[in-house]
Amino acid sequence: MRLEIEVPVSGVYIKDFDKVAVPAFCEETEDGVKLSFLGIDALKDYQAELLINDEEAGFEQRNEIRAKIKKELKKAISEHLAIMDSIRAYAEALFTFIYDREGHREDKKQILNSLIENITFTENGMELEESVKESTYELGPLVLSYKLTFKNYSFNNLEFDFQAIKEQLVADLENLKNEFTANHKKV
Repeated sequence: MRLEIEVPVSGVYIKDFDKVAVPAFCEETEDGVKLSFLGIDALKDYQAELLINDEEAGFEQRNEIRAKIKKELKKAISEHLAIMDSIRAYAEALFTFIYDREGHREDKKQILNSLIENITFTENGMELEESVKESTYELGPLVLSYKLTFKNYSFNNLEFDFQAIKEQLVADLENLKNEFTANHKKV
């Protein structure tokens, strides 16, 4: 979800890339290199390329440089997964807020559908927050856990891709709605 993912790798230098696949963006630093990727897909593609290099070289021929790079790539992917978890937690908190309130199930369903539709048209974190409040105002004040880290990502347009975050939030809300519907179908 980061716009640009920077992966610092200590102890690996530009000259070492004659033994390892070269990423699209690589810059030398004081203690190594900084690899840059335009999104998680580019990072995963590079990680896959390293794995192919490992297979071609044979796993018994351990390459220390590749190992250092792969370790740092794994950290960057873990951060991405943490962002995905924060989006999922926010979606679950919104869903729970709607369905734990008093009211008719069809009204709750309508509120959730309205919420999803309103989120779809937002352009930034502030608009998203306002659309959530407007969609759920009938249910009372929206109070979510202070532990939710979603706003750290949705409000930071300089480092994070709001469009991708919003799309993931909508997808998570749709999945929760579909799971709920499947579990509560009338027989």
